[in-house]
Amino acid sequence: MASVAATPFNSRTSRARVLQCSSIATEPESTALPEGATLEDAKYMRMAVELARKALGHTSPNPMVGCVIVKDGQMIGRGFHPKAGEPHAEVFALREAGKNAQGATAYVSLEPCNHTGRTPPCSQALVRARVGRVVVGTVDPNPLVGGKGVETLRKAGVKVVVGVEQTLCQATAETFFHRIVTKKPFLTLRYIMSLDGAGLPSQDKRTSQAGSHYSHLLQENDAVIVTDTCILEDNPKLLSSEAGAKQPLRVVIAKSLELPLDSHVFDTSAGPTLVITDADAISKDVQNVSKHGGESMESLLTSKAVDVVGLNSMNLDAVLDLLYQREFNSVLIDSMVSDIENYLGPLALSEYGPQKVVAVISPVLRGDKQPGPGLQLEDVLDLERVTTRVCGGDVIVEGYVSKRPS
Repeated sequence: MASVAATPFNSRTSRARVLQCSSIATEPESTALPEGATLEDAKYMRMAVELARKALGHTSPNPMVGCVIVKDGQMIGRGFHPKAGEPHAEVFALREAGKNAQGATAYVSLEPCNHTGRTPPCSQALVRARVGRVVVGTVDPNPLVGGKGVETLRKAGVKVVVGVEQTLCQATAETFFHRIVTKKPFLTLRYIMSLDGAGLPSQDKRTSQAGSHYSHLLQENDAVIVTDTCILEDNPKLLSSEAGAKQPLRVVIAKSLELPLDSHVFDTSAGPTLVITDADAISKDVQNVSKHGGESMESLLTSKAVDVVGLNSMNLDAVLDLLYQREFNSVLIDSMVSDIENYLGPLALSEYGPQKVVAVISPVLRGDKQPGPGLQLEDVLDLERVTTRVCGGDVIVEGYVSKRPS
């Protein structure tokens, strides 16, 4: 199988993309062409990735995948996977290409599946269409696929090239890769700080605007986590303003069930909400009802279609495990670092494999002594491949974080 898996996704690589208030992440640089590939192959693979991104935020627990079919220098078929349960990218592209697919080249950003799940195997569909060549962006880390799709194609006499624009294709499917390899959702940590290092509220008037970085973040993540402090102080809606966006599950981490029922997040008509609290908090809620009468907060929340879960151990591991079980690929933590750590314990950046950190540096001065959200000096992480720019007055710093060797 060594000839199939060019450079596999490595969950133990301690790299986390640090994106500070950006509306669009910087694309990874093009990788070197593998043997048997051409510049034309790279061009069409980038087109396949562009198609894949049309389904941003809609495919979980599946990855975003795009497919382009080319014959005699002309694109004859295009497709992308729109959402879980729907046909895969290859199927849509083959439908558009029709009989012309015979002898053509298919460009797929992720290895074609080779098993029957919610949909039939795409490797077999390509074989039946009698395509002459398949160019694969990256091998699928899912053990149900893991090179078997490529193997099926080659056994059927189809020429296969693996690893064209591999870095770009892996970045496009990074949340899916992360969940498959680590058994945890891909984690993004977002916070806002002033120029003088003080923490700022995570919500402001700009966050709700369509086209803003924050609106895009909510669109691309399956869930967003805030604390009850954020709910009480900022009363955010936590909804993406992008047209057609699939709204994230809004997760409220609460120390007790003394919550304001009129908060925006408890209006589930526009998006789902989950309250996660300590199991003892639910017991206290029931005890208060028995003493003072009335209806429990858990019942009131449930009547508003809010899900309530009590954990025996309130920590990040338990929260991520719960969201993994719900088949979420990506989770955004959107609160002050100190606030989250007060609820869930220390946030070890490299504990769960690659993680993205979004730090918005706002052009304001707090003028007080309050320290901003930061790490202890001995825990400082280095940034690699750093770029900077400006977005709506905020400073954007983007790079990759690596844990210092012990």
